[in-house]
Amino acid sequence: IAKGTKNSIIIKISEILSNLMIQHQKGLNDILGYEKGVDEHGLILEAIKGKDIELATLYSKRHVDRTIKDVQQIIK
Repeated sequence: IAKGTKNSIIIKISEILSNLMIQHQKGLNDILGYEKGVDEHGLILEAIKGKDIELATLYSKRHVDRTIKDVQQIIK
């Protein structure tokens, strides 16, 4: 989307934010591991493929809540 604007400032901001998100995700994976996330993302994907919005939403919320809980346990 950012590239579609052909606005160099928007493109640069998008690249910076994307890089920050990638580094953040790598950090979480280093701390928490990736196995639970892969499983949870698989459930979300299957719900999306099945066009089950409610189930995809439920799985997404559970994933986020679990990740937050896991991070909180580590930083205590």
